[in-house]
Amino acid sequence: MASARDLQGVEGLDGDTKACLLDGPLEAPIATVKEKWRLLPAFLKVRGLVKQHLDSFNHLIETEIQQIVAANQLVKCDA
Repeated sequence: MASARDLQGVEGLDGDTKACLLDGPLEAPIATVKEKWRLLPAFLKVRGLVKQHLDSFNHLIETEIQQIVAANQLVKCDA
């Protein structure tokens, strides 16, 4: 179960979201896609949609593009 310290900020969340959060430790992975969709409104309320988009873009630039470039070091030009 989540502790009182872990539950800061859950006031004002709907019953389904609270139930999903209170099912187990907050570090536990979300088991199903249905549970992930239930948590989405709370996630957006806490983090915000713009913050999520910026974080996702930064992850792409800082991590994923570098991995793609490293995996494809040899680039051939057909021109």
